[in-house]
Amino acid sequence: MKTVIRKLLKATGRDIVRAQPRLIDFLQHRRIDQVIDVGANTGQFAASLRKEGYKGNIVSLEPLASVFLELQRNCAADPNWTAINVAAGETDETAQIAVAENTVFSSIKKTTSAAGDFDPQSRTIASETIRVKRLEELMADIKGNIFLKIDTQGYEAQVLAGAGSFMDRVLGVQMELPCVHLYEGVWSMAEAMKAMEALGFTLFQMQPVNFSKTDAVAPIELDCLFGRPG
Repeated sequence: MKTVIRKLLKATGRDIVRAQPRLIDFLQHRRIDQVIDVGANTGQFAASLRKEGYKGNIVSLEPLASVFLELQRNCAADPNWTAINVAAGETDETAQIAVAENTVFSSIKKTTSAAGDFDPQSRTIASETIRVKRLEELMADIKGNIFLKIDTQGYEAQVLAGAGSFMDRVLGVQMELPCVHLYEGVWSMAEAMKAMEALGFTLFQMQPVNFSKTDAVAPIELDCLFGRPG
């Protein structure tokens, strides 16, 4: 019967295809109840999880003072969503972050010329002193089935370097990885894959985040979901 239905659909230009797993499917399958949202900005990622039906705890880290205030407002009515005004990194320290016109581009790393070509709003308009803490210490008391999201504009390797033994308790990681380097001194896609493999993770899903302004089929960055094999 399925073959007959498929033939009829194909005759009209349609087909039956298997639905591809999404992030929410991973969270549900691994029974994730703790999401650590590093580089939260105003909470866009956490809000998207809530829309998808995730009801567990979320801890969002955002270092920029003005952006953090908006993040606090966005999570105020959600008892399972906590915001912390801090950056995650390799060592406990203070650091200077370049504040971009569009704050999603703000980074401890310097932007490259490719960033300006991609989006003029990536330009730096200010500098701010921020707190940096190691995830191993910040998340020492977090228990449960943990998922880690890192979106730190080129600072992902440093976040992982400061995670230490915390990573042993993490079941999945999502990171935005570069096809084109918008920031100086960041790892390559191959280096990121090798680092995640060394931590015991396998690439599960990959999704383009944005595309080149001059080459519409060439991605700039990819959201990569890594998981521990079940």
